Amino acid sequence: MPYSTKMGKGAWTDDKVYVSYYGGTNASPYLSYSGYTTQTSLLFTSIPVTANTDVKMRVAKLQGAPLDAANEVTIWPVAKNISDSVDHGAVFRSTRTREDFAGDQFVLWWNFDGDFPGAAGLALFLNPPYEPPTAR
Repeated sequence: MPYSTKMGKGAWTDDKVYVSYYGGTNASPYLSYSGYTTQTSLLFTSIPVTANTDVKMRVAKLQGAPLDAANEVTIWPVAKNISDSVDHGAVFRSTRTREDFAGDQFVLWWNFDGDFPGAAGLALFLNPPYEPPTAR
């Protein structure tokens, strides 16, 4: 899934998207009664951003028809102050971090079309910049 961000007036940059499969870690152990299969997954990305910054996000599907209004793309929770548009098969979202920004997260959801009806999602984590931990 192509995903990129733009901070302020800077250039678009591609962000790494990760996938987590249900039952694949101790954090989400497989439970036979859950109703989920080991093919259930969540896509997520982490974006470093500072306070008082305009953040623009662009997401496009790699498989099947491009995203459009029929996919009913939404942000959860819906209370987030995020504007959106769908243009040429990509979803564009934008927001501005507040002065007291300490991180934020939300999920972009859309309905599948074609052979695989259902829903898909991309979790977006906006994080203040930090120094990676050093190895001991």
